[in-house]
Amino acid sequence: MELWGLDLSTRQIENATKFLSDNHYKANLFNAPMEQNPGIPENYFDIVYSIYAIGWTVDIQTTFHLISSYLKKDGIFIFSWDHPFMHCVEANKNTLLFSGSYFEEKPFTFKKNVNPPANGNHLDLDKENGVSLTLYHRRLSDYINALAKAGFAVERVVEETDRKILDSECEFSSRYYSACKAKYFPQSIVFKAQKL
Repeated sequence: MELWGLDLSTRQIENATKFLSDNHYKANLFNAPMEQNPGIPENYFDIVYSIYAIGWTVDIQTTFHLISSYLKKDGIFIFSWDHPFMHCVEANKNTLLFSGSYFEEKPFTFKKNVNPPANGNHLDLDKENGVSLTLYHRRLSDYINALAKAGFAVERVVEETDRKILDSECEFSSRYYSACKAKYFPQSIVFKAQKL
């Protein structure tokens, strides 16, 4: 089995290299944006997966075309990201309200303050002022249509909330990810697609 990886963050590549080395794995890791091929072989892989990274792409179509090029015919691509409803709903005074449009396509920028954890694994950010991050609103159809255009057939879309959360009592929270929101709509979405 071979393991290959790609990340824009130098720190994440360093963390992955150390973790894999400590656990006696070898990997080919690239520090590069996902919208460019830094030397990854084409028609080579059986599976590509991405856990909470695809949403950061500035060009979803180029990214999906590249991922398709890396996969063998019938290869599988699995990825997860925030559910498209997440940017539309806001917690306010013990109520969940639609505060944005699901159809909004413009990118949005927000400032994130990051306090590094005690273990020292953190992004290199300005701790005093935070960092500006830009994301793109994407609808469910944006993902599915971009996958189809890149030569994928969507096999499955998962947008479920864990049964334990649905059955539990929870206090209202205004946090971006919260159990009270998860009782009303999924906070994550997972896609499984096959290269045709």
